[in-house]
Amino acid sequence: MDRPIDFFAVCGLLSAVATEVLMLEKLWSSVIVTALCGIPIWLYLIARWFLDPQDSLSEILLFGIGLYVLGTIQLVLFVVWIVLIISVWNYSTRRGIKRF
Repeated sequence: MDRPIDFFAVCGLLSAVATEVLMLEKLWSSVIVTALCGIPIWLYLIARWFLDPQDSLSEILLFGIGLYVLGTIQLVLFVVWIVLIISVWNYSTRRGIKRF
């Protein structure tokens, strides 16, 4: 005889798969948000690498300009990053995904 399909076991398996897929979506979204909000840091590092300051005065000037221009943008993007990370990890409750 064939065994009957356990409906609750299938629902539990589907719930586990949906949870894993949602977790991967959250992880991928977090990586993208972190990379985008870190753009000013990368711009500063690339500019520093291209300019290659040799003496202490050029080091101080490059650091000051980088801090003044990109530091303020990075501070704002840090706040945006916190908001986006919180919204990404709370996404399942807004989407209406429930466990079976």
